[in-house]
Amino acid sequence: MRYYDMGKILGLGSEDMPTIGYARVSSHDQKNDLVRQQELLEAFCAAKGWRHEIIADLGSGLTTKRKAYSDYWN
Repeated sequence: MRYYDMGKILGLGSEDMPTIGYARVSSHDQKNDLVRQQELLEAFCAAKGWRHEIIADLGSGLTTKRKAYSDYWN
């Protein structure tokens, strides 16, 4: 589970870009863990008052070609 301040990463003001929360598990057996990660990220970002988006991903950490990335990195 991670969060990224895209405004800082891209050298923009934080108000210009949302914080991106990234939740990932490696197998379908961990689907409940993925939901918990999403909920924790959502609560954390909301408590900070950040404009945010949460990306959820299911798959191995060994590849970067992911459906969850396609809206953000292509």
